[in-house]
Amino acid sequence: MDGPELPLFRGTVEGHRNRFKLRMRSYSDDPKAPIFCEVKRRVDRIVRKVRVRVERALAEQVVQGEVPLTLADPRLAEFVEAQHSTGALPLVRVRYEREAYESSAQDPVRMTFDSALSYAPFDPAAPFRLHDGAYQATPLPATIVELKFTDRCPSWMTRIVDELQLCRESIPKYVLCVQHGLRRGSLGLDPDAAALLRTQGE
Repeated sequence: MDGPELPLFRGTVEGHRNRFKLRMRSYSDDPKAPIFCEVKRRVDRIVRKVRVRVERALAEQVVQGEVPLTLADPRLAEFVEAQHSTGALPLVRVRYEREAYESSAQDPVRMTFDSALSYAPFDPAAPFRLHDGAYQATPLPATIVELKFTDRCPSWMTRIVDELQLCRESIPKYVLCVQHGLRRGSLGLDPDAAALLRTQGE
């Protein structure tokens, strides 16, 4: 999701140290499967994600910007407040394949591998559909590896980074898809606005 002038896209490509993204995440085309509303905030180098599970009927109201700020669930209220403050509505569906591993110990640690990135313009008739054939591939130079932990990085993760000589890099999948869509003119944006955003994003 993004505002009319794509402030969330701009925040990333312009390198704002404090920024956030709004996402509605789906894992299945089953109409009974839930949707997850997420606010992903970055403050300098610290990333915090607030995530709440909602039923599809409510998720469709969120998509249309029809959910009031006065909500019982504070996590959904945070999402809706951020949505209202930016005028954010759905812009693009981002899809990728994820292989995920989670620690069986007490530490909340995850390692994920993302590949096969693709996107499709938002379709109000099928806002959360994953398999409708309209997706276009977004080139990736390699698999995206994410190491996720709370507070301190475990020593075994540090060893992996050192041994494999991994480099920390920002690879925002949403931004990559929007940039590719702007180059192809497939997002349905105003041509003048698209040209300006394309220049800023390259």
